[in-house]
Amino acid sequence: MGKRAWIGGKLRRDVKGFTLIELLITLALLMILGAVAVSIYTPMVNKTVCSKVEMSVSEAMLASVKQLTETGLAPADDIDGQWDACADGLIACPSEVSSIIVTGMGTTGSPITVNGTATGNKCPKGQRYVLRQDLPTGQWK
Repeated sequence: MGKRAWIGGKLRRDVKGFTLIELLITLALLMILGAVAVSIYTPMVNKTVCSKVEMSVSEAMLASVKQLTETGLAPADDIDGQWDACADGLIACPSEVSSIIVTGMGTTGSPITVNGTATGNKCPKGQRYVLRQDLPTGQWK
């Protein structure tokens, strides 16, 4: 049997369209799928924040060691012995990186150290990534 509906004060048969309950069930299913998609998507985006910080820190370390090798001077040329690689244009920092600070003189007692800070506490590994010239890998803190 076809659907029945009151149209213009008369009961009509074979009315095409969806009922309200069918539309509500469809909407509820779409909302559940959306919630699942967001819960999967958010951690992936946060991991990319970590990767961008790590890449920027590695890039700043390579540029610092290159400058030390070519000129004999470490890039930490400010009075306080720190250098902001993003602000001074050593590297192009993505929006996920709030700062890249280079310290150290490139000697055994004062190795070049690069600290990268993620914006907005979005990285699940930590807020700050530290890479030292004398160590093979960096650490999240």
